[in-house]
Amino acid sequence: MKSIKPIIFFLLLFILPIAYIFIDSSLHKEKIKMAVGAKDGTYYQDALEYQVELKKEGIELEIVITKGSEEAQDMLLDSKVDFTFVQGGTEKERVLALANVEYEPIWIFYNDENITELKDLKGKKIAISQKGSGIRPTAIELLNLAGVNGFNSTYKNLANNEALEQLEKKEIDAMFYVASPYGSLVPKLMMIPDINLMSFNKSESYKQFFIRRDKNFHIVHLYANSFDIIKQIPKTKHTLLATTATLATYKCSDDMARLMLQIATKVHSHVGI
Repeated sequence: MKSIKPIIFFLLLFILPIAYIFIDSSLHKEKIKMAVGAKDGTYYQDALEYQVELKKEGIELEIVITKGSEEAQDMLLDSKVDFTFVQGGTEKERVLALANVEYEPIWIFYNDENITELKDLKGKKIAISQKGSGIRPTAIELLNLAGVNGFNSTYKNLANNEALEQLEKKEIDAMFYVASPYGSLVPKLMMIPDINLMSFNKSESYKQFFIRRDKNFHIVHLYANSFDIIKQIPKTKHTLLATTATLATYKCSDDMARLMLQIATKVHSHVGI
């Protein structure tokens, strides 16, 4: 009987690691899904690059279009997708953050020369994005700080392209947009005559306020002529508040998490704002 116990012990030492490898590898899918926002956003453009890199590893990536960060996280928690990008400040419990991948400034574009700061949006028609988007709660919170709300102003729940179109036609006075400047609507908005970008002159105050609410906004700078040197766009330096985009999952294998982090390093290695 005594001689059997060491044999059983060594068998367990041999079998358990093999069982773990088998179980973990069974979770390593050959096809995965990633939830992103609209096709005009950077998340979609980033996902296309992930798709190319994953194909090299023999994994097919299906890109799922959503209304934004909040809807994407709901799909993640319902196990309808495997990964998503999460806009900073919209994180939900149980979502597992793998890596911060890029800064996403808060862009406020307007077409009224009398507007220079947030409080000037009082009484205006403002596009705050559609329900399910991560832009919407961020916009509402910032506007509330400046005394602007749905009672003294008109909020429009518009998709980004629709907001751009109405801003250009002067059917609305301002629009909120949260995105990296690359692969998004930002370059197009910057080039439209009579549409201006708001600078956060009180950025430090806003940052300190949100720190007290356990939310971390970053201060970034958009320098003069950074979009077009010849046309001098923008003509002046702008100070912006920014969130961070996070690659997130809910349930995935260790191997898949490691692979996605390797791919994230490749995709997001470019120099950002």
